[in-house]
Formats: sequence, structure tokens, C-alpha cells
Amino acid sequence: THYCDSSTVLPCPPAKMTDDPKGRFCGFPFVYKGITYQSCTKVVYHRLWCSLDEGEYKGQWANCGKE
Repeated sequence: THYCDSSTVLPCPPAKMTDDPKGRFCGFPFVYKGITYQSCTKVVYHRLWCSLDEGEYKGQWANCGKE
């Protein structure tokens, strides 16, 4: 799992920034229902989102960007 905190380079790259309350950011590439995503997606949801895990989607996700 990826985090944006004092142990990483700040700030989070815009492409990986999320609204996750724990400060986690997108894990690219991720695979959701057999499709590999290199960026945030709106598939099955009305806002851009991403997996918080690289590789196979494990159910951990967040909205992309700080809104």
C-alpha cells in the first residue's frame, strides 16, 4: 500500500493523489475485472477513482484528487 507522508517524497504526484483519510495514494498499474489501468477511471462509478494496491484490485480504493 502506498502512502503520502514524511517517509515519501511530498507532495504526492497529482496523478496519484486521493481523498483517502489515511493519506494513501493510487497504485498503478492496477487490474480491475481483467482490465489494466494506468490512471484513474470512472468505470462503475461516477467519480474518478483508483485502486490503492498495485496489481490485482483487492477492494481498497479512493477517489482521485483532493476534493
